[in-house]
Amino acid sequence: SAAIIDLCTPSPAAPSSVQRPKREIKDEVIDLTLSLPHHKPPPERRVPLQSLANSVGPNPDPSLATLDPVRLGSYFASFELGRDTVFAREAELGHIWRIGQTKRGSDSAIRRITPRCNHYGRTDSGHRPDIDPSDYREGRTNRTGCMAHVNPAAVVGGGVYVTVIDFEHYHPREVPIGGDIPRPPTSEQRQLVKQYAATSNFTRTHLSHILASRFSDHILESRQISNLTNACRKEGRDEVDSFGGDFGAV
Repeated sequence: SAAIIDLCTPSPAAPSSVQRPKREIKDEVIDLTLSLPHHKPPPERRVPLQSLANSVGPNPDPSLATLDPVRLGSYFASFELGRDTVFAREAELGHIWRIGQTKRGSDSAIRRITPRCNHYGRTDSGHRPDIDPSDYREGRTNRTGCMAHVNPAAVVGGGVYVTVIDFEHYHPREVPIGGDIPRPPTSEQRQLVKQYAATSNFTRTHLSHILASRFSDHILESRQISNLTNACRKEGRDEVDSFGGDFGAV
């Protein structure tokens, strides 16, 4: 006989031989925005902005600050002495400095000077708008916008105090190791060149050796010696012309 299958009555569930304990599942919320305790980043250190008058350049070793000839509050007897001290300090590091600004008072006396790095400021583009940029001429300039500078200011009673120091350069050293920084000739060097310039037997090479032996700590470049020689000879010719000229002119 054909078997009749009842699809309406559910079949009894099979008995389970093993009863597993029920585990309570708790909803745990994990905040991924918080870092782990052992990976907590250090707190951010905020350095307050200082005024320009109290800014000081970086100094990796505070104990060396007392050995630096130029530091905040350094005293100099004159502007010239302070300027030369700053120039000599930076010359040892291969940087050339110059006077960037001179501030005078109502009596025309110097109140403050600003020796700056030779790379201060930036050059403005002077190209015409109708020229294609690919046709621009590539110029050469040493201005990189370096902000290194020092402000020696005069005080009541005489003397000069350093009020601002910034020795941070944005460029490598300009003078190679072992090189010399060109400096203006002194009055003694000018007088020595004037003494030998009138003699035609002395050439620039001769004067260069004489100056190097007399002033070994202040070497002049060849172009400086040529300029001094030409200036002294021109001065001699002008003096002769003021008296009516030489024998040939008479």
